[in-house]
Amino acid sequence: MENEETMLLTTIPGIGYFSALLIYAEIGDIKRFPNSKKLCSYAGLVPSIRQSGNKVITGKITKETNCLDGFLYNVPS
Repeated sequence: MENEETMLLTTIPGIGYFSALLIYAEIGDIKRFPNSKKLCSYAGLVPSIRQSGNKVITGKITKETNCLDGFLYNVPS
């Protein structure tokens, strides 16, 4: 099933048709995210942050996410 969204995703380097279908199936209607930060957070593409007073430590990408996370780490570049 081809649609405009999956075809647009295939324009991203390293994203083929099958990968685009998986991403589209997991995200669904992108309009449900008010901004790109919310989408990235949903996809698990944000660093972990620890704060104490004025000290802020950013760490690895969060693991609390959906199945899109495992897929994105395994897409060949």
